[in-house]
Amino acid sequence: MLYKVPESTQPRAEDRNTAVIDYCLQLFNSPLHVGVSNEDFIYVFRLGKRGDDTAPTRPLVIQFAKYTFKNLILESLSKPKHAYQKYKSVIVAHGMTKTER
Repeated sequence: MLYKVPESTQPRAEDRNTAVIDYCLQLFNSPLHVGVSNEDFIYVFRLGKRGDDTAPTRPLVIQFAKYTFKNLILESLSKPKHAYQKYKSVIVAHGMTKTER
């Protein structure tokens, strides 16, 4: 789960999804140095309705092809991100169901 990832203003859903995937690839490969590629994503989608004014940005759910990518990302969150100002507000968390929480 990623929180506070900026929403794209593209009119088509495919273009918005491509913009989100590009943002995630930059986040995971630049400051975190995980080495994720486009083929490593099974699905990427946002929760909630588009244009809902109750939340400024909708949470982003990402499923990877391998469980190890999630572990690598969560382990590398302690790496310094001071040079990457645009990723300061992004929050990475486990995606768990209500019963798992």
